[in-house]
Amino acid sequence: MQGKSDARLVWLGIILLIAGFFGHVSAARAIGGTHVAWRDHMIGFTGATILSALIVGAIGSFLWKGRKDITVLIVGALGFALGLVVFINPPH
Repeated sequence: MQGKSDARLVWLGIILLIAGFFGHVSAARAIGGTHVAWRDHMIGFTGATILSALIVGAIGSFLWKGRKDITVLIVGALGFALGLVVFINPPH
């Protein structure tokens, strides 16, 4: 049984993911804004997003089949949470 996707949840997930991205950008700037800081934060954000999308997508294929909006929302929420943690406590 396939559920009906909600575009609002997709947009909320995308907005949360963008906010998480800016948490990483702010943390990179806070620790000096060097090339290494930017590279590490962008690789970390990209890697965490891909990994969480793979895990949540696999789980979603069993629990909420056909509801890509929920998958995008959860990935966005995870990206936001990680970005917030990195923003509040940037690595030194």
